[in-house]
Amino acid sequence: MGAWQAPVPGVVSCSPENAGRGQTVDVEITGSNTAFVNGTSQATFSGSGITVLSTTVSNGTHATARVRLADDAVLGARDVTVTTGAEIADTLFGGFTVERAAPTVSGVSPGSGVTGTNPMHITNLAGTGFQSGAVVKLKKSGSTDIVATNVAVSSSSKITCDFNLAGAAVGAWNVYVQNPDEQNATRTNAFAVTQPISASSTWYLAEGTTAWGFSTYISITNPNTTPSTPPSPT
Repeated sequence: MGAWQAPVPGVVSCSPENAGRGQTVDVEITGSNTAFVNGTSQATFSGSGITVLSTTVSNGTHATARVRLADDAVLGARDVTVTTGAEIADTLFGGFTVERAAPTVSGVSPGSGVTGTNPMHITNLAGTGFQSGAVVKLKKSGSTDIVATNVAVSSSSKITCDFNLAGAAVGAWNVYVQNPDEQNATRTNAFAVTQPISASSTWYLAEGTTAWGFSTYISITNPNTTPSTPPSPT
């Protein structure tokens, strides 16, 4: 009969299993056959760019590590373990993953467009964390999403694109950006679709004179947004 061996302590899971660069998160660590002790146990994450701010123990098999991920933390999987005095729990290899930061949307310029406009040129969709291949949409409850075309990610903080506002409902629309890694951001009511200016049948003539010795010119201003041919004088 073989000698009895004590069960080997180890880390078996983490929650959440991932977080984005620049975040500070609480990671719940679950152990098996462990004897975590509050004030003694210390969580460790492999690699650079992750700082463990604190390790709090709720019982012998459950601890919470508050970790800060640097803005430039290396992307990818990290190994997780917990040390309690002489007890070093078996490592959970690849138990936590550093991802790119989720995007943010801070504003859009221009911030409005007339319904029916196509294309509506967006010269500066501002934010952070934009990736090449991002999808941009206008969203409004009760309306079909308007998917942007000609999307160009100039930098991680600027996108240019076009919208087709043909048939777009008048009112406030949300601006939505989704990166290829499926992380996304929404700026509520960031873009307004407006009514076109009503056409006018009134034409305005500048004052002139018919006195002898003066040349008379007529200046006509079209108040509408589409070209028009004035009638011949009678």
